[in-house]
Amino acid sequence: MNTVADISNTLAGDAVRDGRATRVKGLTTTVGPASFDIEAQLAKLSPKVQEAAEKLVSSTFIRPMLEQMRKDPLKSDLFGGGMAQDTFNSMLDTEVADRITKASGFGIVKNIYDSKMKEARARLTGRARLMGMQIDRHG
Repeated sequence: MNTVADISNTLAGDAVRDGRATRVKGLTTTVGPASFDIEAQLAKLSPKVQEAAEKLVSSTFIRPMLEQMRKDPLKSDLFGGGMAQDTFNSMLDTEVADRITKASGFGIVKNIYDSKMKEARARLTGRARLMGMQIDRHG
């Protein structure tokens, strides 16, 4: 999986090479004929960051809780068990954890998302400055 830094660096590099941009409300960088809109780049990045934050919470908090709940000390292998059952249960726990995380709106997902988007904005702005672009703030 790509990191936020990889994605934002790729977006910044692609935008400068293509020389495309539109000026809209927000933060735009320009240099000669090549320019790009940081807000547009962040909008492209946003769904990927949201998904990554949800996956992180799902795999770190929810899935281990579901796996622990499945470990019953009185569990019998009479009606199931074996490697196939363990594989199915693992896949089921992953899917249920993903759906719980997506539907519940955990606050930690928002915190991770906000933190990574702030980091992406800083990286895009820093990258633009390194390339000698002027940063224009307009309302």
